[in-house]
Order: sequence, then structure tokens, then C-alpha cells
Amino acid sequence: MRRVVILAAAVAASVLAAPRAAVAQQTVDWTVLVYLNGDTSPGFTDLENASISDFNELEQVGSTSRVNIVCQWDRNDQTDNLDTYYADDSTQSWQGARRYLVTRDNNQTQNNLDPDEVNGNNGIEPNPGGNPAVGPHVGYRISSAALLDLGEVDMGQEQTLVDFCQWSFARFPARHYLLILNDTGRGWQPRSVRPGRGRGLMFDASTTGDASDNNAAVYLTNDELRSALTRVKALNGGTNLDIVALDAGGQGVLEVVYQLRDTADYVVAPFLERPLDGFPYDRWLSTLVNSMPLDTTNIETMLGNYIADYFGSYLPGNTILGGSRSTAAGAFRMAQIEAVRLAVDNLAQALLDDLPTYATGILRALAQVQRGRTTDYTANYLDLVHFANLIAAEIDDPPVDNAAAAVPPAVTALLVNTTFGSSITGDLSLTNFNGVGIYFPADISNFDVNYSVSGDLVDATQWDELVQGVLTLNSDQRGPEIVIGSPLAGSTIIDNPPQVIATIVDLEAGGRINPQSITVQIDGQTIPSSDYTFDATTGVLTYDIPNPLSVTSHTVTISARDLSGNLTSVTSSFRVAVPSLPVGVQTFSLPRVVTQAENNPALIFGSGNFTLVRWVPLLLGANKYRTYPDSYASFIPPDALPT
Repeated sequence: MRRVVILAAAVAASVLAAPRAAVAQQTVDWTVLVYLNGDTSPGFTDLENASISDFNELEQVGSTSRVNIVCQWDRNDQTDNLDTYYADDSTQSWQGARRYLVTRDNNQTQNNLDPDEVNGNNGIEPNPGGNPAVGPHVGYRISSAALLDLGEVDMGQEQTLVDFCQWSFARFPARHYLLILNDTGRGWQPRSVRPGRGRGLMFDASTTGDASDNNAAVYLTNDELRSALTRVKALNGGTNLDIVALDAGGQGVLEVVYQLRDTADYVVAPFLERPLDGFPYDRWLSTLVNSMPLDTTNIETMLGNYIADYFGSYLPGNTILGGSRSTAAGAFRMAQIEAVRLAVDNLAQALLDDLPTYATGILRALAQVQRGRTTDYTANYLDLVHFANLIAAEIDDPPVDNAAAAVPPAVTALLVNTTFGSSITGDLSLTNFNGVGIYFPADISNFDVNYSVSGDLVDATQWDELVQGVLTLNSDQRGPEIVIGSPLAGSTIIDNPPQVIATIVDLEAGGRINPQSITVQIDGQTIPSSDYTFDATTGVLTYDIPNPLSVTSHTVTISARDLSGNLTSVTSSFRVAVPSLPVGVQTFSLPRVVTQAENNPALIFGSGNFTLVRWVPLLLGANKYRTYPDSYASFIPPDALPT
């Protein structure tokens, strides 16, 4: 059975001259698919030059008899290092996207050139002083022959990614796959963000896209990434991809990782904004080629080494693109992701149950919790385990403590790696980082209103309600507005049993209700939440009372809290009356179709108001006239005649 490893990076077709071996391949142990996007920022060449470094890292290892390395590489119309030094060579200086079977670059290895170090000196002089034997700029040169020239493609469209994977599966089949998605990222934030506030993944600068984001053209949103990988899984015979490595900033957060459930066995992703050079592909692929992991134990050992290699690439003294800086990342066992989602949901619900009471403890936890860098968007993400531990320390309440205590072991089971961050003196301290982040800005001014539609995690948990509830505690002092439209207060009704219809909306701070807080009571009796419906989008609550009410006065009471914990309770009093019937024999319609449990006419019209008599013509004499409570005078008489 084929398996796939995907490493995320940013990723249109004439056939170029290619080695004969590239035309068709036998099934090998591993195929590495690299979706490499250098076409990422108009007028900004650093990321495109970084993609040159990344491709050279791939060539440091190259394909072998057991490992294929396949790359779709997109470049823009800016003048990058290859354009500068090889302007007249169409194999080096080109625009658009091309597909490669990556081969080993002997020039670099023979001359002891590391592509990291080569491009680290701001891309000015890859071989300081020049080497007469190889030329002064050999560190940039690409040796692999392109298989396809795709022209300009949109790497931010899911179809482009799916096409690349489909082509790779067909041309370079393997028992295991590793897909690398390489580009810029910004956590979960989707296409519909405010200007300058961010994007998703795989930004493509050469494609006209969303004008509402002045930093972006087209890119993959959270939902589009999941859709693409679901389709890729189908192309792989319904088998999960082995590993998805997202080589883009802020991807190691639960909102993004959860999107990849059921599509990959493992996900590798950085928590912080990644350095320019990203993951060290030369080290990673050397590990893959040398260890050739074919089972779970060896794959997890390899992933642990991947994380260590990533941290080691940015230690003090390094001169690679991005320099030395603190780094954080996780390798995630996706089989454990559902347990983490459940733990997060339980913690959120426990805190929402009495948010005003817990507010002080939550705010103290937020003031202490490990976050990303204060200078970029990762400050809006906190460490999930550290937050849970702080909640348990700050709030002395068994339901909350139990929910908080369930988070750390669930996250531990999720993570392959046991070292989660590398702190550099003078940079961000990661002492309390435990492997996975989650969105929770420190204040309402940094809250993105699109969070409630950011992906599957917020649909499957109460976490977004918790975040918004906490952030609006000080600004929202008014409870939700509840209007009971039926039965109207003070009304007399004859339709029995009645239908309860109400609207529940919050007019302040985002206008959202905590659905778990809603209670409905009829005459003081609480109705199970499973018996009524509440549409969070429209705010409409509907409850069909199952049995007729007695002919007397009744009450409907509905209570609810907004996300800030403000409570509103509204009661509607009404009276049930019987329909008016003229004296004599009348034909009338019952208010509702009755059931076997409702065959007593008194339940519909009230006791003592009238008598129900039934004439059974097949019977003889006075026996043919039946009066309730004779079963033949009920609303549902028996089928058989009496004997």
C-alpha cells in the first residue's frame, strides 16, 4: 500500500529535454514531493533567493535508486541571484514554474559549498573571492534538468497543488511519499482578512487575487488546504500521506494542524514565523536516504531528528538566511489529534460555564502564558499546555481543574518530538513552549473577527466562544436580548399543544451567544436541550411542546448568557382555552394529530367542557352509544368490535 509524506511549502506546460530515466520510474521506497514557491512577494527578492537556496539543498542529496526527489518550483519576474549571474542561460534564468526530478549537484559537494552558507551573505557573493576552478557563483547554479515548463501558474490554488501530486504519483510511484509545501504563512488566517493583517499559505504574487489584502494576491486558505490534501489522499488510493511538513510561518498551531486530520499520518510544522531558509532540506533528505525508514518506529525517529536539525540550523554563529534566532516546531501524530480537540473543547466548556467567576483567574493565566514574538502575528498564539497548567493553578474548581489536567497528556501523545524549541540569548525565550500553539490574542484590539469561520477546529469546539467571551468581558456589560414571539405574553391560545418560538441575540461585542448556557422551562420544568433547536446564525430557538397543556395559565421561561457571561432571563405568561363550539352536533378539526398517549379528549379541550360520544352502528340497541372514558369514545378507538 502506498503511503505519503507531505512537507508544506509554497508551489504550470511544455516538455523540456530530460534524462531518459525521468520518463518512467519503477516504484521506489520514497518519493519526496517539494512544492516550492519563490513567487511570493512583488518587489521583494529575499524569498525568491531563499527558494534558490532550498533547491540547492535538494541537490546536495539528489534522487537515488530508492528515493525520488520531485520539485515544482515557481519564480517571479524579479531579478534574483540566478537572473543576475546567469542572465544568458535559459536553464538558470527563467520565470514561471517548472517541474524537476532533482539530481545530485556534484559541483557543490566537490567544492565544499553549502547552499545555506552560499546564500547567507545577503545573496551578494556566494563564493567570496571566486574559485577559478568553478567560477565565483557556482553555489547558485542549478544542475538538475527541468522535465516540464508550466509557464505562469497560481501556486495558491488548490488545483495546482493537486495537479502536481497527481503527476508525481503517476510518474514517480513509491511506497511512501513526503510532500513539502514551502512558502510564507500566517497561522490560520484566511483569504478574507483585513488589509495587511495576513494570509493563509502558498501566496502567489504573480496572480491577481484578493484586493482586500494589500500584501497578498492568491493563497491557500485553511479550508482549501484541507480540500486539496483530501483530494490528494483520494489520488493515493485513499491512503493517508505519511508526512505533511508545512515549511511556512505559524503553521504549528492547532487550527492548522487539525485541518490535516485524516489526510496524513504525521505533520511537521513550525510555531513561530520561520527564518528565510526554513527547514534544512539537505540534512533532512540525507537522513531519509541514509536511514530509509519503512515503519512507524523508524519514521518517528527520523522526525525527531528533523526537528533537532531544524533547531540546529539557527544556532548562534550560523550565517544562513535568517541568521541565528529562536525556533520552535512540532512533529504531530495525527492519530492523536482528535483526543486533543476533545480536551480543548472540554476546557473551553468548563470555563464558559461560569465565565464571570473564572474571569480573574483566566486573565492572570493570559498575562503569564508563553506566546510567540511580540513583534509579529505569533504574539496572538499561546502555548496550549502552558495555558492549561496556568488555568489549573489559578482557578480552584474541580470541573475546571479536571478539564485543564486532561490537556497536557493529550498533547504529549500528539507530539513525536520531546524537545519543542531552541531559545537564543537576546531573542524570544521558549522555556514554556510545549509543542503546539492555539489562537488567543491578549486583547480585543488584536482579535480577528474571522476566527469563528477559520476552519474545522472552531466548528468542533467551544474555543472560539471562549476567546471572544474573555476578550469582551470588560467591554460587554449587557446580556443578550431574548424575545419570545410565541406564545406571546398575556395571550390566550386555543392551539394546543403550542409551539415556542424565540430569538436570542447579543447586541454587543460581536453578537454571539453561548449555546451551552441556554435553558428553556415550561411551568418551571427544564426542557432537555435535545428537545429544542437553536440556530446560532439567526438566533432563532424553536420548541414543539409534545403534549397538550391543561386549560389554565402557563409560563415559558428562556435564559441565556452571551460570551462575556452576561445573563438574561425572560418569561412569557399565557393561557390555554378551549375552542368555542355552538350547541348541537358539530364537525370540527383537532388542533393536531393525536397519538395513542393523547387519546383523552380532556387533554385537548379540557375536563368538563364537553362529552365525547361515539355511535357504533354495527352494535345493537343502547350498546351502540359509547361515552368517554369508554375506549370506543376516545380519539383513537380500537379496531375490533366488542363481543
